[in-house]
Amino acid sequence: MDKTNNYKEDLKKRELEYNKIHSKEQALADEIWKFFNKELAFGRIMKLIQEKGYQATYTIYNEIKKSKPKKAVALFLWKVKNEKIIWNKK
Repeated sequence: MDKTNNYKEDLKKRELEYNKIHSKEQALADEIWKFFNKELAFGRIMKLIQEKGYQATYTIYNEIKKSKPKKAVALFLWKVKNEKIIWNKK
């Protein structure tokens, strides 16, 4: 009985979490936010995605994720800031 209650609570938490994400940009921001252990504000990540574009931000995020540097957040912010090409900007 206890396991089913925990399972139901876990499902409720997941449903609440997924209801907040409405676009691929928000999904990417959520993934980045969780990867950096919520060190960056979600709104700041969304602003970076909107300024530089989804593809550029995703590419930089994957580079950081694969390389696993010591100061990942600082490197991510530096790379996004210095990105010269703006992809898919609306």
